[in-house]
Amino acid sequence: GWKTQIFDVYHSMFLFKRMPIDNYYPAIYCGWLTLLFVPLYFFNIEIKLKEKICSGIFLLFMIATMLISPLYIFMHAFDAPDGYNFRHAFLLVFLLCALAGRQAAYLDNIKKIYLFVVIGIQFLGCFVTQWIVADGGEISTLALIANMVAPLLWLGVWSYIQKKPDDKKTIALLATVVVLVELCFNGWFCVYEPTTKLQKEYECYKEGIVSAIEELHQ
Repeated sequence: GWKTQIFDVYHSMFLFKRMPIDNYYPAIYCGWLTLLFVPLYFFNIEIKLKEKICSGIFLLFMIATMLISPLYIFMHAFDAPDGYNFRHAFLLVFLLCALAGRQAAYLDNIKKIYLFVVIGIQFLGCFVTQWIVADGGEISTLALIANMVAPLLWLGVWSYIQKKPDDKKTIALLATVVVLVELCFNGWFCVYEPTTKLQKEYECYKEGIVSAIEELHQ
């Protein structure tokens, strides 16, 4: 079956979101830099309004294809895929990265207040969506910490760019390190989280079996 909501789509953009094969939400994680640059793209007064309107329409359409069943079927050649859902999600990832890349050309014009506002809103969105997705379950403290540290690292890179804009090698090195840190921690969590979860499920199952055997003996 296919079922998702807007907070599932939004939550899938953050760090530490494991994607099982039979996922009911799209795999659209493309880094915190994209989460920062895409909103800043729409705030950028140097980019023409017509361009931002066209980009916004495409962005809303791609998100709608993950929320509205007829559009979802349309994007999969009028068929419902089995096993691996949202196979068209890479198109949204490409669009987000393209918009972020467009904004990257205006690094010198980013206002500090806008950057802090975007970081605050995105982190608040991360916390709220995780709370909603958890649905009464345990909220991952590790995921919250990671999604707090990542934008601060990018803020550090941006601050260095403002101080030494001509030091291209160091800037490239810092940006590469932050990207690798994000990827490594996200990959580690995707492996670690399901392993511990399965271990807990196995222990609960084992306890149930042991209790049942003891009752039979009695």
